[in-house]
Amino acid sequence: MEMVIQAAFFFSIGILCRYWSRRAPLPGYAVSKIPPLEYFFFALGLGFDSLVTAVLQPVGEALFVAFPGFIQPIRDAFAGTNPFVQLAGFLVVADFLSYWVHRFMHTRWLWPAHAFHHSAKALNWVSGMRGSLPHYFIVGLPYYLLFALTLLSAQFSSFYMLVAVAAWSQHTIHSGIDWPHARRLENFIVTPAMHFVHHHPNPKYTDSNFGLTFALWDKIFGTYTNPEHIEASQRGVTGLDYEIGLKSLIAGVELPGSQRVYPQVNRFKKSA
Repeated sequence: MEMVIQAAFFFSIGILCRYWSRRAPLPGYAVSKIPPLEYFFFALGLGFDSLVTAVLQPVGEALFVAFPGFIQPIRDAFAGTNPFVQLAGFLVVADFLSYWVHRFMHTRWLWPAHAFHHSAKALNWVSGMRGSLPHYFIVGLPYYLLFALTLLSAQFSSFYMLVAVAAWSQHTIHSGIDWPHARRLENFIVTPAMHFVHHHPNPKYTDSNFGLTFALWDKIFGTYTNPEHIEASQRGVTGLDYEIGLKSLIAGVELPGSQRVYPQVNRFKKSA
């Protein structure tokens, strides 16, 4: 039943975002058809996510067995608050950790695991699920560690509020929706325009706007790029600044025999 409810949230919000993006498209970003291959990547991402869940969920109990004296007081304190406080606290801490995990994924060591997510030439709610297996493991770590500390997954109302918020955030930031009052909202939360900048192939823009839910972290740590500062000719462009085999992208590692082909400059060379 739990999986059915999560799937209902996930797909209904995704379809809503698709409809909204067609009604109010983000200026400079054309609303294109979703190619059939993207649905394969979408299904692959769902499979990877399920595998990661199966592997990481038991980590919580293993941590509790190893550190009961540390974890139990945190669980008790968290469970004593109302569902809205639980959700807010979880989201803020998880998003802060995810911001730093996301930044680390843009280093030369973790980038191969993350590159597949950035490879889409056009963004939509389906392409937001594009990711390699290592990508899903790395991205999932902050959330499953917090589940272990807070037992939020066992709090029925709080958990499903989180599912709804997570699906909303995931789908909207990857959909070309022109939000009303977007510039004001960016003082607090990540907008589609803000995240589309992050998917630009130019490392100057790719290595900015790392936040997934709250815009606060990018502004505090100096990684915010105002979408209005992107030149008109550069808007609407997403993808990678190099070419590499699809197998390597999906695997999340550069397989033997694969080679990055840079049409311009290698983003990780000091001369760039």
